[in-house]
Amino acid sequence: MNPYKKTKFFNKPVRLSKKQRKDPAAVLKEFFTWYHLDDLRSMLWQWLEAGIATDAAQFESARDRSNLLFFYRNVELLAEAAYMMVREELPATFKKQAKKKTASSN
Repeated sequence: MNPYKKTKFFNKPVRLSKKQRKDPAAVLKEFFTWYHLDDLRSMLWQWLEAGIATDAAQFESARDRSNLLFFYRNVELLAEAAYMMVREELPATFKKQAKKKTASSN
């Protein structure tokens, strides 16, 4: 059962503070100073595996599992787009770490 039913309340930002609503890019910058894209991908993949591999009622049908995969792919695209929007504003140390991770994975 979805605890977030489709209501007007949940169809708008509910977690952002007033300050964050005025500067949502700051939220993205803060997020990406804590998590690299590969960290995010790893966490998303773990969630996806847990959702598909479990006997949870939420993902019993093939359609539910397909929707989960679709959501996973789109959240990954969203993360990449958000990263592209703020990457130049991230701390220099973060950029160096990201380059090292990319170079070591090639």
